[in-house]
Amino acid sequence: MPPIAPLGQFLGPAEPRRARELLTLNKRRFLYAKVGEEDVHALPHLAPGSIVRVDERRSKELLSDGKNNAEGRIFLVEYGFGFTCSRLMVLEKDRIMLHSPQRHCAQLELRLGREARILGLVDAEIRTITCDQSVQMPHRSAALPKPQPLFAPNHQTNLKDLLESSRLRVGLSFREASGLSRWIVSTLSDEHYFAAPSTLSDYETLSAPPRHIQKIITLCVLYCIDFREFLRASGLPLDYEGRDPIPDELVPRQLPKQSHGRVPSEEESRQRHGLLDSLMKQWEEIPLFLRYSLNELTGLKNFSLSDVFWVGGDKTPNHPLLINATFVAVNRRVKKPAQSTAKFVREAPLFLLLKRDGSYLCGCCTLQQGSLVVHAYPGGLIGTQQFREGIDAEVIGQVTTILKRFL
Repeated sequence: MPPIAPLGQFLGPAEPRRARELLTLNKRRFLYAKVGEEDVHALPHLAPGSIVRVDERRSKELLSDGKNNAEGRIFLVEYGFGFTCSRLMVLEKDRIMLHSPQRHCAQLELRLGREARILGLVDAEIRTITCDQSVQMPHRSAALPKPQPLFAPNHQTNLKDLLESSRLRVGLSFREASGLSRWIVSTLSDEHYFAAPSTLSDYETLSAPPRHIQKIITLCVLYCIDFREFLRASGLPLDYEGRDPIPDELVPRQLPKQSHGRVPSEEESRQRHGLLDSLMKQWEEIPLFLRYSLNELTGLKNFSLSDVFWVGGDKTPNHPLLINATFVAVNRRVKKPAQSTAKFVREAPLFLLLKRDGSYLCGCCTLQQGSLVVHAYPGGLIGTQQFREGIDAEVIGQVTTILKRFL
């Protein structure tokens, strides 16, 4: 396989198949989280808006090592103020410190079990790259509030308590949550998803759930509540819900090949997929639930497979963000690199270039007097390269998203 190539080079047309056949390839399940814009402990190791994958089985890895590793792995931690992705320092057997490399005043000591819970190790990231990669640290007071006790999970809670505890856990006021509901209205083009501050307050005092399904979806999105958990807290019996898929004649799509109700075995699925098999050995799970969010994650309005490039074979990448990367999404409409205003090389925009010999190159690129200059970064193995635009190389597009692993 080439170091960098269009994903379509490895794919061919095939008959439609049900998604559950892909799910049979999954070896195990992971947690997924979205990095907040004000997560001071995640920055700058992770980017705001990125999706991270969390390995629950490695939640106690730092404690079992018996040594501090503030400059290494990143963990997803639940604490009294919500969730954070942070590098940790072990102070005692049951005490840890959230480590913020850029704001030492934001370092916070927490007691495990009472004030914090390590949910797992961050082992992968879907990193969204914006035009301006400079990270603006949020303005906060020099001292963080005192640690608060964790919200104890209780699946038997009623709806009022569930809404209140979930809202406090994500750290939203009624006014802030109402403002965020406007984003849902704009995304789905339906005013029924809007929730006024007074309406949100009423939901935490009334015992009955909202009458409209749109309001229920808004509450689940804003407060990060599992839909089934919401229904269970509302008193709806879930033991007899339908488990059959929607009939094919009711879905406007090309019918998948009939498998007569039999799900193929894992071995049969592996024999049919070459590239997919190698990817499954590396990633262990296919997050199919993200397939409807690709437009937002990639920043591309009409995302397609033509926008995805394989970079997993590039062992000497030209940028630190491309280390251990597997795929990148490329905006093929941006073909003119502009002079970057970023302070650091790793914050400058990335571009994908096609060279005259047919190979691809990815890195920080600028256009200088008719030449495409691919800049080196400190510690990199490849120096700065220069190509004549349109003769030695041409720009395919600007990188908007990177899928990478943390080893």
